Amino acid sequence: MIYDAIKTGYRLLDTAAAYMNEEATGRGVARTIADGLVSREDLFITTKVWVQDIKTEETAYEAVKTSLKKLDMSYVNLVLLHQPMGDYFAESTRDKATLGKHEV
Repeated sequence: MIYDAIKTGYRLLDTAAAYMNEEATGRGVARTIADGLVSREDLFITTKVWVQDIKTEETAYEAVKTSLKKLDMSYVNLVLLHQPMGDYFAESTRDKATLGKHEV
């Protein structure tokens, strides 16, 4: 599917650890590069760090490294925080006077 998308003209690819599509995306990208359809620089690849992995700088860093390994890439163009303030942190933020004081 990734191969066909890139062949059709897609250049922005959206992945996420939670989608469990990073390995398949990496394989599709590698195949299109190997076939000479695109270079890595032609693509904009986004992935997302899941909410439980943003507790500390270390856990976020490890999550990004894991995503890069699954993608079999040395870099992605954008890393987003998946659901940065959703239900996961709801209990801890209710007690704060403002969200601006909440440190994640």
